[in-house]
Amino acid sequence: MGATFRVPADYSSIQEAINASVDGDEILIDPGTYVEYSIDFRGLSIRVSGIDPENPEQVAATVIDGDYQGTVFDFHSAEDSTAVLTGVTITGGSGHLLPDRVGGGITCRNQSQPTISHCLIRANRGNGLGAGVFVTSGGRPKINDCTIVGNDGSGIHCHRSSPEITACLISRNSAESGGGLYCREASPDLRLCVVQANQAEFSGGGIYMEAGSVPSLVDCQIVGNVSGSRGGGMYCQFNSTPTLDHCEFRSNHGEEVGGGVYCIFNSGPAFLRCRFAGNTTNGDGGAIASLSSNSMSCLACTFTDNTATGSGGAIQIETLGGTGFPVRISNCIVTQNFAGETGAGLYLAAATVVFNSTIIDNSAGQSGGGIICLFDHEFTVRNTILWSNSPDQIDLDEATVDVSYSDVQAGWSGRGNLHLAPTLVLLGPFEHVPNPIGRWRGDTYIPLSPCVDQGDPAVEDALSETDPRWPAGIPNSPRSDIGAYGGSGNAAWYEERPDKG
Repeated sequence: MGATFRVPADYSSIQEAINASVDGDEILIDPGTYVEYSIDFRGLSIRVSGIDPENPEQVAATVIDGDYQGTVFDFHSAEDSTAVLTGVTITGGSGHLLPDRVGGGITCRNQSQPTISHCLIRANRGNGLGAGVFVTSGGRPKINDCTIVGNDGSGIHCHRSSPEITACLISRNSAESGGGLYCREASPDLRLCVVQANQAEFSGGGIYMEAGSVPSLVDCQIVGNVSGSRGGGMYCQFNSTPTLDHCEFRSNHGEEVGGGVYCIFNSGPAFLRCRFAGNTTNGDGGAIASLSSNSMSCLACTFTDNTATGSGGAIQIETLGGTGFPVRISNCIVTQNFAGETGAGLYLAAATVVFNSTIIDNSAGQSGGGIICLFDHEFTVRNTILWSNSPDQIDLDEATVDVSYSDVQAGWSGRGNLHLAPTLVLLGPFEHVPNPIGRWRGDTYIPLSPCVDQGDPAVEDALSETDPRWPAGIPNSPRSDIGAYGGSGNAAWYEERPDKG
């Protein structure tokens, strides 16, 4: 065990206490306000802590104020995870470009990897470099259980870095782009975070990424963020390829396009088990607008109650000369979305495959209540339910589409297609399930929904009655069902949630 120093009892300032410390020491800061900036851990493995880091009242009462003279804490000597900052409020920081690139509240650079936890980071200024936290030059801090709120600039700015951010609230920050989180050539890992009520003057109210960024988000909520132009919840450009698992985009607004998400210039997000609800735009793409992002994929996602004044109530897909890989929408539920013009469910103007999805109860002002396909691209719809969309299920504009083994209201020509009421029910936690309950006629089990076991015979359900995860007592053969709970991707609905530890 190292020594313990108290501020202000033993030393009047935090920096004086650090200067007197060696590896293994602890510095305890009593409640009060300390006007300091450019506080330097000097590469030491020490713990700088408020009296009670898990008591929000104590954290709020222990204030380190930079008086807008510079960054408040500057980790720049390759500190590792044993350099710990916890249980304090950090405010009054100011970022600058010269002589060094530093952010407002906390700066992590030069491969620094400190542990930052239970901190309140508020009312700092970024001046373009991250108002709350700025991570650059290979920095990889662990940021846990922090509240990053009300900063003038991005809440967290990542440049050529890979911070691990867990259980943090990033809220009410504002920037030109990337109000909550800004990424450039960065790969942050976010888990159990809430990115809420942030604003961007231009793009990415919640999150902005560019230049080959590869963020990972698991069990995160992106809620109530606003952009003045594109991507209320998230904006991706220039070959950025985020992965998002069990994330929720809710009530975000992109003024011009992309209420939830906007992607351009070969950016290809992968959405797995994500939920998009109540996102809005005064342009196209209520939940997602994707241009030239032809590797985008959505697996086991739900799109509900999203609105576009233009086209693409849930999803708008276009191309500006992208990579040519088709967008893939698999095992998704698209329901109760609205488009003022066309394509309330899906607006498709780039190569797209739609497999084992359920597209129901969407409404468009002009045409393409379920799907509209435009221009000379390859469109494939297989094992999909299209029902109760208004004014029509599928609209074609100078396009052709291969529809097979699908249940389409009023019918559609193609192999194995049906036009029978799908009889969808709530089954446990799962909505819009083709009703598998039925009765036996001799040796034949007849489910109430005609969509059970009627998909493409060349495609099998990943999960069926032989799997122990399948509900007991409900027969379901390996042949694919039609709709979101059938086919090779249906196991995604039953996978356990990602590790929250």
